[in-house]
Amino acid sequence: MSKRKNDSIVIELRKQIKLMQEQLDAVQPLEEPSEPEVSDTESDTSQKDGLETDLLANFQDEESVEEKENDDQNKIRDQKTDPIPPSLNAEQASCSKTLSEEVLKVLGEDPLASKAIDIKLHSSLSARWKHWTANGVPKQEMEDLLSKYARQEGLEAPKLNLEVSSNLGESAVKRDKFITENQKSVGSALSAVGSALSMLLEEDESIDKLVFVERLSDATKILSDLHFRLSESRKAFILPGMTKQSKNVLSTTKIDEFLFGKNLSDKLKEARALDKLTQSMRYQQSKAGNQNPSTAFLKGADLSIIRKTAGWSNSSKMFAKVYNRPLLIDNQVFAKAVIH
Repeated sequence: MSKRKNDSIVIELRKQIKLMQEQLDAVQPLEEPSEPEVSDTESDTSQKDGLETDLLANFQDEESVEEKENDDQNKIRDQKTDPIPPSLNAEQASCSKTLSEEVLKVLGEDPLASKAIDIKLHSSLSARWKHWTANGVPKQEMEDLLSKYARQEGLEAPKLNLEVSSNLGESAVKRDKFITENQKSVGSALSAVGSALSMLLEEDESIDKLVFVERLSDATKILSDLHFRLSESRKAFILPGMTKQSKNVLSTTKIDEFLFGKNLSDKLKEARALDKLTQSMRYQQSKAGNQNPSTAFLKGADLSIIRKTAGWSNSSKMFAKVYNRPLLIDNQVFAKAVIH
């Protein structure tokens, strides 16, 4: 509470005290003989002082209570609000009523819910598959696997009709041959998986675990190599549409999570910088080489032979100045020896 406000309240209280004192003066007090007489002035003064003291004391008590309440409010306002516990937030987030199966069926499937099963691959499997899909399986090993798992009826790649193949271009025949090889790989992988499953379905006794794992492993090896060859096929379709400079870079990249490997932009920048450096060096060599014909001329080589060897035209200003120079030795041999 401000000082100005306190002063105004005190003034108002004094006015009320004065008014009450005037009302008391108007009332005549009863005389009591047993008590000593007190002068009106002393009585009025004591009553006035007592009343004023009581009122001021009450006012001070009210003021102290009000100041205490204000201090408490300021302390509460200054204190930082405690954060809501995470458990409470979780409860608020999941406060929606759990829907019954009937209601969920009416709403339909959740489009954001993943339908993939939780697959956990053994580290030994993932490491091998990652290598084979990025680098392929050695050629001889693949040939042995395709021979080991002969394709059963229905798993062999269909043969191309002679009536059709005779009308195909070279590129179409080559593409069909590539796809045929892929189908052979898929057929052999299916044969390997089928033989492993047949062990579970047909054998009553306990199966040979090592044989079972071997056949499944061979199937994954065949499919991993097919994965690699399909990536290489994609690269082969893309490269013809690239510039020569980009093609040289892309053809040397290794497959990882990207078809042409990580940090491809950095490799292309390095190739451009190297190409600029090569062009600059070639320009400097060409500039230095252009001085050789003049040296040959000063040593007596025939002008026409020099022009022909250097690839210059008859309109060259340099040769116009020194036209018809006499010959000293065999022109063609000398000019080539000096220029090159």
